[in-house]
Amino acid sequence: MKQLKLTPITLAVNAALLTGLAYTAPALAAEQTAEEEIEVIAVKGIRASAKANLNTKRFADSIVDAITAEDIGKFPDKNVAESLQRVAGVSITRDFGEGEKVSIRGTAPQLNNTLLNGQAVATTKWWALEPSSRSFNFSLLPSELVSALEVYKSPEAKIDEGAIGGTVILRTRKPLDLDSGTIYGSAGVRYNDKTESSDPQFSGLFSWKNEDETFGILASIIQQGREQRRDGLEAFGWFDATRADTAASVGKSIPGWDYDTNTGKTASWNWGMGSAYFDQERDRLGLNLTAQMRPSDNLDLTLNIVDSELKQTNTNNNYISSHGWAAYMPCTPWDPASDFELCAGIEDYTLTDPSGVAALTKYTIGKNGHGDYQLNQMNESLARVSTLTTQVIDLEANYTGDNYTIHAQVGVTEANGGYDREDLVNFGHASGSNIEIYDNGLINFSFPTELGGLPTDSYAGFDFRQYRWNSRPEVDKETYAQADFKYELDGDVISSIEVGVKFRDKEHSQSGVTTETQDYSALIDNADTSKYDGAMSPDLHSSVANAGTLTRYATIDIDKIRADADKVSGITPTIDYGNVYQLTEDITAAYVQANLDMGELKGNVGVRLVNTEVTSAAYELSDNTWFSESSSYSDVLPSLNLSYSLSDDLIIRGAASKTMSRANYADLAATRTLSANLTGSGGNTELKPYDATNFDLSVEWYFSDEGLLSLALFNKQIDSFIFNSAEQATLSYDCDQSGSIEPGETCIFTMTRPNNGAEAKNTGIEVSFQMPIGEYFGVVANYTYSDAEGKNAAGDTIDLAGNSKNTVNLTGYFENDNISARVAYNQRSSYLTGFTFGGANTADAYSQLDASVSYNLTDNWSVTLEGQNLTDSEVFHYQGQKYRPIGLYTFGRSYYVSTSFNF
Repeated sequence: MKQLKLTPITLAVNAALLTGLAYTAPALAAEQTAEEEIEVIAVKGIRASAKANLNTKRFADSIVDAITAEDIGKFPDKNVAESLQRVAGVSITRDFGEGEKVSIRGTAPQLNNTLLNGQAVATTKWWALEPSSRSFNFSLLPSELVSALEVYKSPEAKIDEGAIGGTVILRTRKPLDLDSGTIYGSAGVRYNDKTESSDPQFSGLFSWKNEDETFGILASIIQQGREQRRDGLEAFGWFDATRADTAASVGKSIPGWDYDTNTGKTASWNWGMGSAYFDQERDRLGLNLTAQMRPSDNLDLTLNIVDSELKQTNTNNNYISSHGWAAYMPCTPWDPASDFELCAGIEDYTLTDPSGVAALTKYTIGKNGHGDYQLNQMNESLARVSTLTTQVIDLEANYTGDNYTIHAQVGVTEANGGYDREDLVNFGHASGSNIEIYDNGLINFSFPTELGGLPTDSYAGFDFRQYRWNSRPEVDKETYAQADFKYELDGDVISSIEVGVKFRDKEHSQSGVTTETQDYSALIDNADTSKYDGAMSPDLHSSVANAGTLTRYATIDIDKIRADADKVSGITPTIDYGNVYQLTEDITAAYVQANLDMGELKGNVGVRLVNTEVTSAAYELSDNTWFSESSSYSDVLPSLNLSYSLSDDLIIRGAASKTMSRANYADLAATRTLSANLTGSGGNTELKPYDATNFDLSVEWYFSDEGLLSLALFNKQIDSFIFNSAEQATLSYDCDQSGSIEPGETCIFTMTRPNNGAEAKNTGIEVSFQMPIGEYFGVVANYTYSDAEGKNAAGDTIDLAGNSKNTVNLTGYFENDNISARVAYNQRSSYLTGFTFGGANTADAYSQLDASVSYNLTDNWSVTLEGQNLTDSEVFHYQGQKYRPIGLYTFGRSYYVSTSFNF
């Protein structure tokens, strides 16, 4: 296998870190703004934090929003993503009960950037069904490590490219900015009403500096436990019955379809439904060490080290009606020689057809044409062990001369993730099913004895159908070196000129082994499945279930099965060829930016030039040989930001820019998967990035030190939009299924892969309001309307993933000398999440209510009570129409009790 290379950039950066080499250059845009223009505020309490947020926005040259910690260790939420959702135009995903991914102004999470102190942070995933993407996983980063964040909605030339929606810059603390001997500590417990567990939480910080304030060191640690449970009612994809293969299999049972001529109309249906019980232990440990040296008034050196580890062990039990396997797979409809009498019968059905797209919503799966039931009653359990780690080592230097500043930054960030081991067990029993589907996501199914069903409290009588384990590690790494120069001018128009250059080596890889092809017959054949009965599940779906919902069943003792499986001789894990790839990107960027200051008119204009060289390597599945593909592209990214003060309190802003976002890793990877029905999928190394032309206009009225009313308009025209399309490809393959590929043997496959060529536009409005009410109360509110749509190369309308048309945030607070209280409501309308089984999956509208109250026992000691998801909200995904559900998930409410001290 090809090895990841050490380039001159990598060697240079590592040498710099080891020897303490520091270049000197001007601070990045946001840092200079913070140091030079934003008035200094002693941030303590909700109102002071709200005031600091407004000042960041008010004095910035670009369109920026900010969130500042109330005090050390007191970020508004337990998770940075959950704080970001309070910003106008920002929405988040909560698929597993905790904020993870961020969308800005209707763009998918991977089309946004997240930077730590101006630099990238490596990130990986843990969920097996999530493709490898560039979206940052915020669950990796405890909020206690962050002192402030800014959301740049319009770019500046000197900020890293890669964002179409916006760039989030997270700031950590520096020891020379704090009093020497600063100590902060907190301890608490989290309780979730679904898991009924209590999880410990603690954090601490110490900062010291010498009397001359020329050297300081800061260390912090955060540990958080989190047991979480997700109850899910799931449907595994809806098949469009106009497909000849699906229609062939159900056409024998549903009137309206003529199998012989493949004409007529029938109803779409899904291949399976499950009652899922997902249980996960999350243990998060975050460390931050910062050393700062200021040997003179001109020179400042900072070494920042961040280390975050998130251990995740989870088990997903899913009791399933696998009627798709019974009614579809035995027919192998792509094979003309198939015996279609093997298809299970669909009886006593109800069709729902409110909008011309019919679906089976109530029906019975019966016997096939030979009078037999098939493996319809099933439990499939997955146990996964995953450890996600992220490290950052960053060395920054700033030198200030009489009329210039020099800045340099070198570093490396690396993340390891994926999963260490995933065990899959499948038990099945021959029976029929009764199915009932509701348009609110509720899914009911049962296996009556008259349909051959067995009780759900044991696996006696079940067949042991499958066992295998996989390992699929993932590595994400970036090494960077950057130098910047800023020269101050005395001109009446241009106040300063900034230039800079940056080099990045990006490496992303996935490897893996599997035992899927190994012989476990010694474990599986004639096994007494009842000996693997696990404990009964807790009562599931309590907030959504009705009398027909499967709410309790025996789990599988997967630990016992794993122990028996590991004793089977002759098992040798093999390379998981279709899921192994390596991707490298060598990125060179340079910019020039002029900062404008003409009295009431301020801003900046600049251009960023970027060249990206991509190499992707993977296995050729026909003969398992390692191959690589390369491509390159360049981008010219101009940007203009202007702000004009109509009065002391009224500012109008305008911005225009070109931006780009690189394709997801999974889309670029040169991997392929091929099926015996001559279909396949894969990546595309030739993909170009998303390109966007952006226009922004906003008006901001600061009617008091803590008061704001603003209106912002934005328009994004996105070209080279990436979408999946099918095309014909002639590939070497065992076409006749003889067991070997003959010389010259090829087949024509229908391959689905990502391509450029679609276009999209996104036009929207943001309204923000912030105001204190009386002496103790206040409100912060915002609303975003985002109208986004796209068209593919054929001119067909396509939805844009991640875009909610309406987003609302409302926070009310109370604060006096002893009590701080906050209630926050968040709501986003439905949005596209992605594509599964050829269909577009939509997340229904979601809202959540959170609250916190803190009491100051002394000036330095407080106690806090917090509640998350007090509404016990549900996440509901569906395909096209709500009567075609994909999943209905509940997580329960979480409560935190903690005490903290600070002196």
